[in-house]
Amino acid sequence: MEVPPGRLELNRILVAHPEIMMVLKFGQTEIEGIPAPAILQGSTRVGFTDVLVDANGVVRRGLLFLDDGTTFYQSFAFLLATKYLEREGRVPRPFEENPDWVRLGKTVFRPLESHDGSYVDADAQGYQFLLDLDRRENAFPTISLGAVLAGDFQPEWFKDQMVLIGVVAEGEKDFLYVTMWSGDGVSASVRN
Repeated sequence: MEVPPGRLELNRILVAHPEIMMVLKFGQTEIEGIPAPAILQGSTRVGFTDVLVDANGVVRRGLLFLDDGTTFYQSFAFLLATKYLEREGRVPRPFEENPDWVRLGKTVFRPLESHDGSYVDADAQGYQFLLDLDRRENAFPTISLGAVLAGDFQPEWFKDQMVLIGVVAEGEKDFLYVTMWSGDGVSASVRN
C-alpha cells in the first residue's frame, strides 16, 4: 500500500538510482506480505527478507528463492551478494554436477530436501539451505542516522561498499535465535 506524502519523491529517487535495492515480505495474501514499492515490482532490484524459524524458535535454514506460483523471487541477501560479486565477474550458475544446484564462485548451494538430516518430512519448499554462520565481532559496522545527519563519519567508509539502511531498536522486537558453529564443531544458539 502506498502511503503519502513522499511517494512521488521516492519513485523519482528509485528511478534515478538503479543501485538502490528494496525488500519485500513474501506472503500468499496481501495480509501476510508487504510488497516492494510498486515502481520496482517485477524488477531485479527487489528481494524478500523472510526467514524460516524451526519449531523450537531457532533459525537454522536460509532461503535463496521462493515463488508464489506466478512470480519468482530471490532473497535480499542473495540479491546483494550477486550484485556485489558481479563486479568481479562472479555470477550464479548451475552447478556442473547437478544443474538444480546453484554455484556462486566457489560456493555451491545445495537445496535442502525433505529427507535431509533432522528435517525428515519437513516443508522444504522454496530453495532452502542449512545456514553456516560465522559471526565475528563488528563484522558489519553500524552508523546511526544521527551520526550521518551530523556528518560524523568518514565518506570513504562508504566507498565501494554496500550500505544497508534499517531499524535497530529493542522496541522493534526483531530478534531471532540462530544456531552458530564454532571451529570445533560445537553449536550454540544466540539471539541475533
